[in-house]
Amino acid sequence: MNYCEALDKLGSLHYLGSRLGLGRMFPILESIGSPQYCYPYIHVTGTKGKGSTSLMISNIMQASGYKVGLYTSPHLQSLRERIRINGELITTGEFSEIVETVSQVAEGLDSELGPATFFEVMTAMAMLHFKNAGAHVGVFEVGLGGRLDATNVVEKPACSVITAISYDHMGILGDTLERIAKEKAGIIKKNCPLVCAKQPARALETLLGIAKDRNATVSIQGKDFDYVDRGATNGVGQTMDYHSDFGTIKDMFVPLLGEHQLQNASIAIRTVEITSRNVGLKISEDAIREGIKNSFWPCRLEVFPGEPTIILDGAHNGASADALAHALRRHFKYNSLTMVVGLLRDKDTTRFIRALAPMANKIIATTPSYYRKLSSDKLCMRFRRRLFECDSIDNPADAVVKAIESTPKGGAVLVTGSLYLVGEMRTLLGQFALAK
Repeated sequence: MNYCEALDKLGSLHYLGSRLGLGRMFPILESIGSPQYCYPYIHVTGTKGKGSTSLMISNIMQASGYKVGLYTSPHLQSLRERIRINGELITTGEFSEIVETVSQVAEGLDSELGPATFFEVMTAMAMLHFKNAGAHVGVFEVGLGGRLDATNVVEKPACSVITAISYDHMGILGDTLERIAKEKAGIIKKNCPLVCAKQPARALETLLGIAKDRNATVSIQGKDFDYVDRGATNGVGQTMDYHSDFGTIKDMFVPLLGEHQLQNASIAIRTVEITSRNVGLKISEDAIREGIKNSFWPCRLEVFPGEPTIILDGAHNGASADALAHALRRHFKYNSLTMVVGLLRDKDTTRFIRALAPMANKIIATTPSYYRKLSSDKLCMRFRRRLFECDSIDNPADAVVKAIESTPKGGAVLVTGSLYLVGEMRTLLGQFALAK
């Protein structure tokens, strides 16, 4: 199987949709040698920040000299981005070989289980690739929820991590914070450690109750560890102090923008501390500083300097829109802001609009290239119903070009609303740069 054939194979699974549940994962993994048990397993869930936190955990451990597998989703430009070892994407050859191995097993499942999903096959591929590469640690980001997610297949993880919880995917996870937290808490395992972000009271109460029932040792941000914000620079980065029972690290540089990334960095450091103690890894302060400093995550307040400045951010729900608005005020100076926004139809447009629309001088609604897309015309009407002027340009590339052309000198263009949208536009901006 060559790379194009492998992509076609996975594409055929993608169109089958997603179905939560672990009934297919265990027989798939058993047939390929249960690779998930071949390395300490760090499991990360949450509503926002789980990708950035996973990246920083991986980078700190890599800086300590370990070979670290990192599995995240979604991807921005290539499926291979989801499976990395020490920052390097799985090669096309390795990708093709593992697609063939796992898909053959998946196709042989008992028909009563139903066909394996795209995410299940991708997850099994990552687990097998990390085993084949001799990874010392595997860091796995949950795809959706936690309890029934395909990554939830290890009884004794080295550490479970729950980043900030807020409202998202309510049609699947539940329409209250308690219900959402209960689904996330599915990754809390008996007698295993849990690192937990600061949470809304109702969510935290749910998490702690389940952790107590499972005799999990809990580290809570703000109680057992925390950070001190030491300030930000204009679009470059920020600094923080970190403190826990392991000690204090002062004036640590964090290149990712937004105060929420300081929270994520502190969660990542605490996870590494707990994991190192539990499985005997050696992690130094220098490695922590280097790992955090080297953490770059595309389309998370990513800046393309120039006239105008272009900012890409994958904010896609109410909480992440609030964080983005705070980060724009914290890190950037501009005399005009043009916002290009494209959302999926299952997102909370009301809170998103409330957070960001008042900051924009011009708003252009567009349509992401994804099957759950919300049309630009429908999104534009939602802005207008809240008395914000808005233009509708269906094609994202045309929308971004129009935004660049209409933004005055000293202004900025913000592209946001969906990782699918900003990933596509990141490719477009790269093509613009090459053409110059």
